[in-house]
Formats: sequence, structure tokens, C-alpha cells
Amino acid sequence: MKKSSSNLSASTPGEVRSEAKARDHELKVITERINLAERHFSTLLKDFTGFSAGLQSLQEKGMKLSKSVDIYSDEEYPSMKASLAGVGENIAAIQDFLGAQVDFMQAKVSPPLSLNATNVKHAREYVKELSASRDKEMLKRKAVDKLRTKEPKSTGKISKAEQDLQKLTVDSNRSRQTLEEQMVEFERKKMEDIRMLFHAKALELYTTAFQSLVSMDEEQDIEAFQNDLHPALPPSRLDVVKNGSETSLNRFSSQGSLGSQQSLNKTGRSERGVDGDDDNSDFE
Repeated sequence: MKKSSSNLSASTPGEVRSEAKARDHELKVITERINLAERHFSTLLKDFTGFSAGLQSLQEKGMKLSKSVDIYSDEEYPSMKASLAGVGENIAAIQDFLGAQVDFMQAKVSPPLSLNATNVKHAREYVKELSASRDKEMLKRKAVDKLRTKEPKSTGKISKAEQDLQKLTVDSNRSRQTLEEQMVEFERKKMEDIRMLFHAKALELYTTAFQSLVSMDEEQDIEAFQNDLHPALPPSRLDVVKNGSETSLNRFSSQGSLGSQQSLNKTGRSERGVDGDDDNSDFE
């Protein structure tokens, strides 16, 4: 028998026990991680479903509020109308964001959480396969050790048993490696399912709504209110008659003054004409 026929043939009992202890620890950790995911993901699925329903209800109420603000703004003065319109618009935008959150959770969160039961089932199957492969390897190892003890000269039988043990060891190590890879993927997928990205877009939109309120011009609306409260009244009939009389009187006075001035001018000219005639007679 070649010494290289199996590296495990040279393993000491201590090394075998150490390897077995390491594998037991691995199985324990893997089983605990699977149990942890199974225990909590069902609760998370239930809570996320309720949260999604709550967001949907909140979105509907928010849209109703936005509509109420818009209706009210239509009946207000310009500055407040513009501010309320901005508030209503941003409230509606927030509800659109909530709607996107609901869609995201229904499409990207709930399905993976629902599939967790399937992932756990597959992980348990891998653990079961590894355990079965390991049990076969351990049984074969015991058989080889017993054969070496009872039939040390049966080199052919020992060599065959060691080859079988080596094959089982390779299969067990392959299963062990596969399980580790599957569990790494299981952990990574679990983190992807849990990592929910709730952006600060809602805060940004609420800030914009607040800025719309700050931009409200109180003096402009107070002036508009006062203009509505004390509108410029149309002239009364008495005022029309009075104004008409005053206009006529002013016109008559103006015409009278002009006529008097014209009469004086004519009188002056006449007097100057008479005097001129007297002067002419004397000359002659």
C-alpha cells in the first residue's frame, strides 16, 4: 500500500476528533442561522404587510387632504392662494412618494420575505445532505480503523477500504464547501431583503411645503381684504346731480366772466372811437 493512497490514513485520533469538533461547530452555527431567519422573517413579513397597508391608507388620506387644501386655496386672496397651492402640491407629491413606497414594498420586499420559507427549506436540505455525507464518512472511518486493527495484514482490503473512505471524504468536503457557499448566499440574500432604502425625499417635500408657507405675504392679503371690506363706492344719484350742477354753474360763471370782459372791451373801443372823432373835428 502506498502511503499517499490516503492522507487521512495518517491522521491521528486527536486530529480526527479535532476535525469532527470543527464540523460539529459549523453545523451548529449554520443551523442557528437558519433557525434565526425562519423565526424572524415570518414576523417581518407580517409587519411589513401591515406597514404597507398603513402607508396605502395614509396615502389615500393625504390625497384627500391635498384636495381640501386646493379647494380652500381657490377661495383665498392671491398670496395665501399661491402659498396654499404650493402646500397642496407638495402634499400630493408626498402621497405620490408614499405610493411609490407601497409599490416598492409590494414588489421588492414582500415577495423575498415570502420566499424565505423556501430558502430556509433549501438550506435545511443542504444541512441534511451534509450530515448524511458526514455520517457515511464517519462510519467508513470507523470501519477502516477496525479493519486495520483486526486484519493488519490484509493490505488489499485495507487499501480498498481507504480508497472508499477517501472518496467519501471528498464527497463530504464537497458537500461541506457547497453548504458554506449556499449559506454565504443565504446570508447575503437575507441582507438584501432586509436593507430597505427609505429616501429622505419625503422630508425634502415637506420642507418645500414649509417654504411655500413662509413665502405668504400677509400685508398683500390684508390689503386685498380691506379693499373687499371697503370697496370704492360708485357715485350716488344725488352726487351726480350735485356734480352736474356745480359743473354747469362753473361753466355759466366762466361764460359770464367772459361776456363781461367782452362788453368792457367793446365799451372801451367805443369810447376811444368817440374821442377820436372829436379830435378829428377839432383838427379840421
